Parts: sequence; structure tokens; C-alpha cells
Amino acid sequence: MTIQFLTEGFLLGLATGHICFATCGPIYSPYLMMRKNNWVKSIISILEISLGRFISSVIFGAVVGLLGQKITTVNRSYFTITAYILFSVFLIVSAVRTRSRENGCALSRWSRFADRPLILGLVTGISFCPAFLIALTRALELSGPVSGALLFTGFFAGTNIYLLPLAVFGVIGNKKVMRKIAVVCAFAVGGWFIFQAGTSAVTLYRDSKRTLADYGDSIINLLDKANMFILSNDTTRFDTVRNILSKNRQGKVFLIDTVSDLPDTGYVLIDPAWQRETGCFVDSLKNKNRFVIILPLPGRYNDYTEQYTEGFISFIGTRYFKCDTVSGSLFNMSGFFK
Repeated sequence: MTIQFLTEGFLLGLATGHICFATCGPIYSPYLMMRKNNWVKSIISILEISLGRFISSVIFGAVVGLLGQKITTVNRSYFTITAYILFSVFLIVSAVRTRSRENGCALSRWSRFADRPLILGLVTGISFCPAFLIALTRALELSGPVSGALLFTGFFAGTNIYLLPLAVFGVIGNKKVMRKIAVVCAFAVGGWFIFQAGTSAVTLYRDSKRTLADYGDSIINLLDKANMFILSNDTTRFDTVRNILSKNRQGKVFLIDTVSDLPDTGYVLIDPAWQRETGCFVDSLKNKNRFVIILPLPGRYNDYTEQYTEGFISFIGTRYFKCDTVSGSLFNMSGFFK
């Protein structure tokens, strides 16, 4: 199995490495140009960056393998925002140091970290670029920290092949005019990613404050702060589902056994057996400002267990749903876990 995970990760890295080059190239290139290196030192810098990426990839792969489906879209957004800010600060501090060095000014001790390519590799290693997300999606399907770490080890090796040619930028930096251009580029790239981090943070905050009524004929995320109701004739079957859902979403989750307890607005999760047991049609529950979901049958999970709930949360947490606040919406997931 070890060889299988390493090979799968390596082939995945080879297939998506050009995306890594396009995503991280604008970050690494100006940094390497500011370092004024020969070929040997430039390659060493690339290897240091790669070592940092390797450490981040293996640790993150192990964490993902351990947590599995608990890594949601919101979690990923926090990681990405943090990574954007960290490597932007790194680039900007490095640009300031290069400009000070060129002007013969004293360099502050606190900013020495910007001379370590290893640190740049560490902070860029957890940014959710498209290639990284593809590897993450596969790691989520695995079980255990070892398998996740092995997958990301292979992924690192495959993508790193595409980054080695960036060493040429370290040699280009031997010309003073190129270092000046690199400083400008570093400020521009750092500023751009800080702007992206700020935009993402504002969007994340706004989404967390929205409820069903805020979206109109738009989109919703079922992990927001709107109340959620699980309707079943036997609510005890859904205690585990309710408890885990409550820990993973902002709004409250209630268990109810009669339609009369349903409010006019909110999210309603229906026991798949409810329609058969009551003789009522689920369509009758549709109402404006009410989003109705027929829960998946346990299928391969045999019962409404913790694993069942985590699989359900993984699906709804990484997707947005179309909401019709005029006539109500119904989404049937009954066959999802076949």
C-alpha cells in the first residue's frame, strides 16, 4: 500500500505540476531574483524552498488523513487566507531588505527570517492552489495519517520537477537592474495576495452571517447560522446526526416528530422513512424560506452513525445550494450512500 500511495501521489503531481508552476512561479521568481546567486546557490535556494514545501505537504497530508471528512470548505478558506498573508509578508519584508541592502542601509535583525527560502516553502506549502486541492480531495478519501502523508509525499515529488527550472531566476538576479525589477514585483505580488486574503476574509465573514432569507433566489450553505430541523417519527435514530451537526454548523439543530413543529423558515432534514410511515408527501413541506432535504439512506453505513453523519457533512459543507424563497426548495439525497 505504501508504494501505491506514493506512486498515486507522484503521478498526480506530474499531472498537475504545471498548475503549481503557474501558481507559485510568480511568488518564487521575484524572491530568487532578489538573492543575487550563482547557479549552485540558486539551485540550493530552490531545494530549500522545496524542503519547506515537503515538510508542509507531509504534515498537512497526515492531518487530512487523520481528520478525513472533517476538513470543510470553511477550514480550507482559513488555511488559504493565512498562507496568503504569511507569504505576502515574507515577500514584502524580503523586498525591503533587498532595497536596503542595495542602498547600503543597515538591515534589521528581526527581518532576517526573510533570508531563509525554507520559510517561504513552509508557508506556500499549505496554500490551496488548484493542484493542491486535487491532492486534498484524494487524501480525504483515504483513512489514516500515514496514507495521507504518503500521498502528499509523492505529490510533492511530482510537482517539484516543474519548479526546479525556476533556479534560472536566481542567476538573473546578478544584474542590479533585475534585482530592482524583482523588488517591484515582490511588492506587487505581496500586495495582490494580501488583497485576495482580505477579500476572501470579508466574503467568509459575510457568508457566515447570512441566513436563508438573506439569499433570495440565490445560494445557501447548510452550515450557516439558520436553524435546522430533523423530522422523523423516531427521533432517537437521529441523536448522533443532530449532535455532530450541531458541532459543525453555526445554527442550532432540532429533532422534531410532527409537522406542526416546523417553522416557516429554516432547513428541514427529512427521515427517508417519514413519507412512507405517515402517508404524507414531502412536497407538502415546501414553503417559502424553507429548504427541504430528504436525508440519504444509510446504505453502506448500515445506520445513522458518526461515519454516516461525517459523510453527509462533507457533502453539504463543500457545496452551495440553489434556494427558491418564493415556492420553497426540495433536494432528494435518499440514494446518496448506495
